[in-house]
Amino acid sequence: MEIIFEKRYCKELKYIGRYETEGLLSYNIQREWALQREKIKYNVEIMTVMNRKSIIITMSTSVLLSKVHELLCKILRYESLFDGRFFKMQKYEIDNLDITAEMRKSMLSYYEGEKAYTKFSQPMN
Repeated sequence: MEIIFEKRYCKELKYIGRYETEGLLSYNIQREWALQREKIKYNVEIMTVMNRKSIIITMSTSVLLSKVHELLCKILRYESLFDGRFFKMQKYEIDNLDITAEMRKSMLSYYEGEKAYTKFSQPMN
């Protein structure tokens, strides 16, 4: 099933990424954000546990997938800078429909590569 990026709508997006490492990361963080753009409310839940990151974006009304994907990419960019590492995409869902295979071509290689890329130092608490 091919996703038509510009014509597909959704009310919920789930991204699950995994950092390939032999150990476990030394921190667990959960954050929740509330945003509003063009009269649409977005609730964003970001959870990093051990070497896994999940981002769930829920909207008050259906939104074009391309717009929600753009928001996800901005969040991933921020998260990569904060964490100092990239979490390779394991799962990408919209409205409980797994579209991981279709979205692989829309993700930057940092989130799809087979090996770890540049490792930045972890911010000190």
